[in-house]
Amino acid sequence: MVVLLAAMGQPVHFVAGDLAVTIDKEGYYSSLKVCGHELLQSKQLYPVVSTYDYQVRTPQSVRLQGDTLICLMSDDRQVLLRIVQSPLCLTMEVIACPEEYYSLTFGPVAVAIDEVVGEVVGIAQGGAVAFGMQVLNIKTTGGIPQEAANDYCDKFFYQGHHVDGRPGYSLAATRIEGGTVFQFSGRNRGKRRGQLEVRQVGNCHAAIADPVDGKEGQIVGCKVALFGTSRAKVLSHIGLMETALGLPHPTTVDGTWVKAPSPRTTQKKSAQKKPVTFVVKNVMGWDDPLVLSPLSSHLHKQLMFQLEEELDAADTSISILTGAYNCLPIPMEGRQVVKIEEELISYRSAQDSDGHVLLNGCRRGAFGSKAVSHRKYVMGSRLWTVKEGFVPDMELLDTLADRALRQLRVSSVRTIPMEILFEQLEYCALTGQDEYAVARFVSRFSQGWSTPDVIRADYVTNYTWHWLSGVTERGGNFFPDVSDTTWRFVKVVPEHDHTQGHSHGHSHGENAEAEHFHAHEHESEDHAIPHQQPQVVKEETSFADFLKRNLLG
Repeated sequence: MVVLLAAMGQPVHFVAGDLAVTIDKEGYYSSLKVCGHELLQSKQLYPVVSTYDYQVRTPQSVRLQGDTLICLMSDDRQVLLRIVQSPLCLTMEVIACPEEYYSLTFGPVAVAIDEVVGEVVGIAQGGAVAFGMQVLNIKTTGGIPQEAANDYCDKFFYQGHHVDGRPGYSLAATRIEGGTVFQFSGRNRGKRRGQLEVRQVGNCHAAIADPVDGKEGQIVGCKVALFGTSRAKVLSHIGLMETALGLPHPTTVDGTWVKAPSPRTTQKKSAQKKPVTFVVKNVMGWDDPLVLSPLSSHLHKQLMFQLEEELDAADTSISILTGAYNCLPIPMEGRQVVKIEEELISYRSAQDSDGHVLLNGCRRGAFGSKAVSHRKYVMGSRLWTVKEGFVPDMELLDTLADRALRQLRVSSVRTIPMEILFEQLEYCALTGQDEYAVARFVSRFSQGWSTPDVIRADYVTNYTWHWLSGVTERGGNFFPDVSDTTWRFVKVVPEHDHTQGHSHGHSHGENAEAEHFHAHEHESEDHAIPHQQPQVVKEETSFADFLKRNLLG
């Protein structure tokens, strides 16, 4: 007992190369040094780990037993973290977590450097040093879950800046006054208490989240790496980490890591063949043959309803019961579609009267399905649609990745370079599974394609960043100069418009060719952080706004 009490009363120390971390006996960071420089921001206490079950839980004590850090949380439940120290990084993996928790966050933790912040990549640089955190699997995501964002901001007194349309809570690293906050999370993505989760997704205040069953949907197994190094070595350090930790590490044809700096040369480049672009789609087109296959059962459902009256095959108005969860009057970006048994039905408008909804202008037997009669009270669903077609559920999303991979293998010509492009990746998040769905789709495809081609995307997460050799902005390609001073895939800041709020740009690099810019929206703007789940948003936002701002569910 004496030994145990002594262990509980002592801080714990970890060393990983140039990084030294101390966690006090209550479970909060008390020191975070890189190359001997103290970086921990001391304005607020930051925990090694926190959890959420409609309120933020923080540790009340920690003790180290072998390589396991036992965290006793404020509700007397325990979270166990496996800690591994290496010359490259310090890894933390959740090996036990109560199922009652909705989510778990590593940190948040703030450092006092912000000269260059890689909000998506998870890097902060200042002076001669750099600190970063990386997720080590697709189930761990950058940022705070949307439902918990307000409570975390209130608990730790920070909000963070919008960057490229993304709110601060959704970023792996977010700039705050005098520093940078790092925040990485895992969620319980399966059915809770045997029920489907209904949560805010886009402009729908109560949408069905497609469950992720088994170990993949559990918090246990979430894992991050903390590292610190000199600023000059940060790029090569991440490359070494990728290889050592099994992260994606794509190389070029000559075997060079895709993010390694290219040597500058004054010699003229030899003529090269124009690459063939292959687009990987994550939505099912309106006329896709799979729409009429058994896989149509995996078109993602936004909500469920019951027929209020028996429905004849020729009826063009349909009366349904939605109960408390009703977003039918809010139009989708694409066509408005419901599915009743095997029939697909498009409609023009929906009139709501206290849960009794009348669908008008119905086109029966749409998309090649067959119009039939349906019994009273039979269940139906409204399908998620976007401008390009139907949103798939998680299982169908896997199928689309596998199909694209087969098509690429058939169509690729090895004498012609390939450019693989992921477009509209944010649509994956409409499954209700945020960045996890994006990372799962990109990884499933990319793991099956080992040929060293260029892979780009128009939306990047902390994990998928490793796969990509560049980012394609809509309307044109953007090729970032990934160096040890610029760590974000970003848009070039447009000329300042004083009528459109205030932003500021910073340039980095040794010359004009290497300059890149980043913008940060100021605190006076509406950050639109929702409250805890489930929550009816008072101010409706458009679907387009969701795609720009609230991509992380």
